[in-house]
Amino acid sequence: MKVSLITPIDIKYSYRGTEYWVYEAAKYLMNRGIDAEVLVTETGSRKALNSKAAREFAEVPSRIIKSSRLNLPMNFKITTYKGLPEDSILYFPYSIYDYAINIARKPSNQKWIIGSHSMHLKHGHIIKGHRWLELALNAMMKSVIRKDNLFFHVVNTDQEHYLARLGVREERIFRIPLFIDVKGFMAKPATGQKLKVIHLGGVEKNAEAVSRIISTLIELGQIGKFEFYLIGKQPESIVQNATMLKQGSINIFPSISEAEKRAMMSNMDVMLLPAVENFPKSMLEGLACGLYIIAGEMNPAFSEVLKRGAFGASSKNESEYIKSLQSALEMKRNGKLNKYKKSNLKAAEFYDRKAVMPLIEKMFGRVSGA
Repeated sequence: MKVSLITPIDIKYSYRGTEYWVYEAAKYLMNRGIDAEVLVTETGSRKALNSKAAREFAEVPSRIIKSSRLNLPMNFKITTYKGLPEDSILYFPYSIYDYAINIARKPSNQKWIIGSHSMHLKHGHIIKGHRWLELALNAMMKSVIRKDNLFFHVVNTDQEHYLARLGVREERIFRIPLFIDVKGFMAKPATGQKLKVIHLGGVEKNAEAVSRIISTLIELGQIGKFEFYLIGKQPESIVQNATMLKQGSINIFPSISEAEKRAMMSNMDVMLLPAVENFPKSMLEGLACGLYIIAGEMNPAFSEVLKRGAFGASSKNESEYIKSLQSALEMKRNGKLNKYKKSNLKAAEFYDRKAVMPLIEKMFGRVSGA
């Protein structure tokens, strides 16, 4: 069995996410005696060939392939590739729509796996674009999506149900979550009177919602009960509030090392996740630090994490975020937050690298023998 995995098209923010996943999966397969390689798209080759992930996994064979982008209405894009190998199982990290043209042209005897890392859904429909564009793309895809040599790797049940409605058979869908190395994180007991809240990713992860939460707490005169630790580039509104308030209430770290971030997380109480994400790695890191998770409604994997025994709260709007933070503060003061930390640490074990990687190997093995 030979496996070729494609790196993400835009890797600017993908080291912690999909790009890293591709390289680590390739390395794991290699260590298991499987012939694996990483294909780097020509459009991103200058960055990708010298990216942090590429340097960290230098032992993984990689080469450049040609690609181009086709722009559709509503900023929707489809990518086409040239020079794809025909003697291996091809793994693509984005949703079916990103590869629609290549899927239609693919050799009928070659196995393809579409990993839906970027297929965001809202109420059962693709978030990007309007409904008519989704219907048009689905009409195009239905002629090829049910072919026997096409398989899918989804990361949450929403994606699985969406593909099933398009007619994809159950045995061709593999639901495998993302993973982290749990042993690289640690948790400390919740101490002190203030609730320590962390948000990762800055403006790329909806820091605007965090800004509104902070502004409301200031208006309510409650900001002094909280300490916010914000990693990444922040909107100007947060910077202004941090300047206005006394030191400690809002702590901004535009750039921070991985070791510093992990040490900081170990001392937190709560992680805020307001961004639209399929399966955020930061959520798993929060679990591995025992943090109480407060996630937005557009985080479909959060409900699955709760089913694993984790504790947290889902919030639809600013008012609900405030209530969830106030509730977490009360739990810290009455000692319940430490109990929840233990439950979240237990839930994190399900997403440990050692637990998930064998599932990835099994997926490629089943596809190879199908």
